[in-house]
Amino acid sequence: MNIISTTRFRAWLLMLGLVAMTSAIACGGGIGGHTEVRESSFRVGDAPTIQVEASNGYITVVSGPDGTIDVKAIIRDPDNVEYEIVQTGDSISITASEKRSGIFSFGHSSGTNIEVTVPSNTFLELKSSNGRVEVRGIHQSGSLKTSNGRIIAKDVRGEYQLDTSNGSIEFDGELTSGGNNDFDTSNGNITITLRGTPSVNLDASTSNGSVNSELSITTDSFGDNHIKGKIGDGAAELRVRTSNGSISVQ
Repeated sequence: MNIISTTRFRAWLLMLGLVAMTSAIACGGGIGGHTEVRESSFRVGDAPTIQVEASNGYITVVSGPDGTIDVKAIIRDPDNVEYEIVQTGDSISITASEKRSGIFSFGHSSGTNIEVTVPSNTFLELKSSNGRVEVRGIHQSGSLKTSNGRIIAKDVRGEYQLDTSNGSIEFDGELTSGGNNDFDTSNGNITITLRGTPSVNLDASTSNGSVNSELSITTDSFGDNHIKGKIGDGAAELRVRTSNGSISVQ
């Protein structure tokens, strides 16, 4: 009887240990993870470019003083992250990728959040594999992509490609004359606020939701889930697509 009781007691302790480990992982602690912050500053010219590719983390870019790009990387589980910054003239390239993948990375919470301050006249190429991409105060063109997260572009001006596979898109800015702009998500709402004097050829559609414009538009075709037409003089092209969500232009 004592032997049976001891065996059951040990099994009970083992079960409690497994539950505690599972709870720690579920809360985002990971196994053996810690956080490391790395900061860098670069001198650049009048029209710099920044390229960022982050694995499992958000990217935020805001405008700051001319002539300087400041980068802050918040790296979770840095032993499992390969992080690199390279400057080539006025171009800054930032990459952050996980070393382990698949079943062997179970329980790890590794990833990198990247926060960048750039001159407002900086061309952007931003890509996250799993996290939001947010840009504020940039008056130059850019490409913003993520595989799973929101895209936010506020107080911007230029030509933009915004693409997420699962998340909403919020654009607030001015589209410059002659630009080809493409806003695309597979699952989420798209909200577009056009500043200045809006002048676009709009082609907006959703497969499951509504499309509406608060701006005056000369329509070529119109329906509950599709609008095609001209706002103002139609100086810029704007294609908008979501497969599961609504589109609002204002």
